[in-house]
Amino acid sequence: MAVLAEQASIALAGGLLGFLPGTALGRAGVDALVSHDMLPAGTTTSLNPWLLLLACGILLPVCVLSGLAAARRAARVSPARAVREEQGERRWPHPLRLVLGLAAVGGVITLDVLSLHQSGPGAQIALAAPLLMCGLAAAGLLGPVLVALCAALLRPLRSNGPAARLALTGIRVLPGRTASAVVSVAMAVGMIGAIGFSNTTVAHAMTTQSARAVVADQVLERGGPGGGGGAAGGGLDAELLGRTRALPGVTAAAGINSLSVVVADPDLESLGGLAVAGGPIDRLLDLDVVSGSLDGLGAGRIAVSALEASNGVMGAHLGSKVTVYLPDGTPYTATVSAIYARSLAVGDVLIPESVAAGHTGGTSVFSQILVSGADPARLNALAAAHPGVRVADRQVYNAQEQRDESQNHYGNALIAVLAAVTMINTLIVATLERRRQVRLLSRIGATRGQLAGVFVWQALFVSGCGIAVGAAICAGTLAAVDRATTGSATPYIPPSSAALMVVIVAGLATASILGAFRALPRR
Repeated sequence: MAVLAEQASIALAGGLLGFLPGTALGRAGVDALVSHDMLPAGTTTSLNPWLLLLACGILLPVCVLSGLAAARRAARVSPARAVREEQGERRWPHPLRLVLGLAAVGGVITLDVLSLHQSGPGAQIALAAPLLMCGLAAAGLLGPVLVALCAALLRPLRSNGPAARLALTGIRVLPGRTASAVVSVAMAVGMIGAIGFSNTTVAHAMTTQSARAVVADQVLERGGPGGGGGAAGGGLDAELLGRTRALPGVTAAAGINSLSVVVADPDLESLGGLAVAGGPIDRLLDLDVVSGSLDGLGAGRIAVSALEASNGVMGAHLGSKVTVYLPDGTPYTATVSAIYARSLAVGDVLIPESVAAGHTGGTSVFSQILVSGADPARLNALAAAHPGVRVADRQVYNAQEQRDESQNHYGNALIAVLAAVTMINTLIVATLERRRQVRLLSRIGATRGQLAGVFVWQALFVSGCGIAVGAAICAGTLAAVDRATTGSATPYIPPSSAALMVVIVAGLATASILGAFRALPRR
């Protein structure tokens, strides 16, 4: 009952103390999202007192149930056993914890194998979050075992002096307490690595493919003098495409528009792509066609990405019939006329614009018109005659991908901050809980410098072991996500980013442990 009362007080006090700082952080986060174009301009937050009640309502049962689980056994332990267990801890985790940990490891293996046999990228990505959660759960449940294994492997380091010997002995005797610190570092590395490096892989592949996909000389797009073009959609319509194609010297011109289609065989999945009008397409887009030809993209035809054709939901091959559903639900049955590799640049399907017209819920305008061979002066004059249209080179095609990449980096930063706060909090608490050991070592003659050396060695152990376990956690998730999005299980991990993450995590972990040690009483 004492523990339950304490936990209830903690829940209510935590909700009250955290409400105003949380509201301020939420307002700052929304403002930052607006500034990064991740939320509409003018989006604001409002102070809602009901959220305070909701927060306390969620915290109260969580804290009470957690306290009940911990206090139930303690309330039944005899005084002699309680005194004995106060001086040490169980060398090995409870058998139930071991079983659950091994079950989580089995879940990681099972989900990773299942991701290899899913019918499409969407299904593979859907398994990424459970895969990461199983990895984190396995590390948390088997933490003492992992710590004991690492301590055994590092046993030769005991010869580096009294500080190393005391540190490794303390880790060996108290694996559970050390595991709480190691697991916090591992979870931070696992989450940041899995989410951050998945985004870097996709962004790198998208940027690379986009830079090579557009081979047109010029691009007509919205945003020129005269504003956004008003109701005419910036003038990028079939009439402008026809005038562009009629310019002297033009060898190819095509209008493109993004759209989403749905495939229902065998699974329901939404795929992005382009609706294309004009051509020849191969003179404007280099999509690394592996079979067929984009020149045959007309009514009753469709081009499919190699990723979808090989292991995706469409299961298509050259010459096969596929059915996709347009945005308004209209079915379109077509023959696959081309299979291309650079799907991250344009999407997974290409269909004629004449087929998509009237089924997208918007006006019949293009997002861009790609042009090759046109005289720049004549093309600029044509654009000037249509308010809201401007001429740019092919590099403009990468602008959206670069903006998306910066948004991903910003989202990664938010996740990293949250993970770092959790890690720092856990490490400080775990270090302060060792004040009785520090007091005992001081009484038997250990100097402050020797004690500092012990905590330095433990900080190195916690950082190194936690980073290694975290890297193992995110490896399976990275393989599944990257296989679904890029077709390759090898992620793109910038060495500078990886090194920066390791340095920051190790630095924060070391600073948290040594800072908490300095806060311990000197006497």
